[in-house]
Amino acid sequence: MPPGRLSRSDSRSRASPLCTPVSSKWWNGPDVMPGCRLTGAVRLGRPMTISLQIRELLELDAYRRTIKVINHACELSLRDAGSDADRERARYKRHWETLLYSEQIEAIRSRRLLRAAHRFNLAIDDAVQDSPLWRWSTQLNSWILTAKGHSDIQNAIRTERKRQRRAAIAWIGWAIGVFASFTGLLSVWRFARGL
Repeated sequence: MPPGRLSRSDSRSRASPLCTPVSSKWWNGPDVMPGCRLTGAVRLGRPMTISLQIRELLELDAYRRTIKVINHACELSLRDAGSDADRERARYKRHWETLLYSEQIEAIRSRRLLRAAHRFNLAIDDAVQDSPLWRWSTQLNSWILTAKGHSDIQNAIRTERKRQRRAAIAWIGWAIGVFASFTGLLSVWRFARGL
């Protein structure tokens, strides 16, 4: 066996140079690396190379392509369907086959929007049964934002961005004014000294 590899028998007994304890800087998940073939092996001790935003973009693209393929296959079956009952079955099948991917897309969009809201320290209502901002996803077994929730949180983020931009512009204007005054005083001082 190559050095640094753990066999099934000694995976819990000794540490490996390749497998190090999980660092909270790199991983907030369980101590055991998901999908690892070795029982008890921990995540490799190096930072993730793909940022979260890029990973989410790749996932979104994959889900959208999958939905497109399913829709194309269902369009073919709708075209070949002879009766109204066959068409209804094909539409029903398309709905249930694309529902999981659609909800995964909505969950990613919700996570992105919530991260942006937390970046601006915006207060967001908790996910409860009667909330107009949230709905329960039966496919993912979690809460995702409704269309109204997306709209409300996006509006709140835009408002906060405008407020921060105005504050930054005011500070920049103040700093430029102080610098210009200092430069003017310096030039008058130099002129008075005859330099």
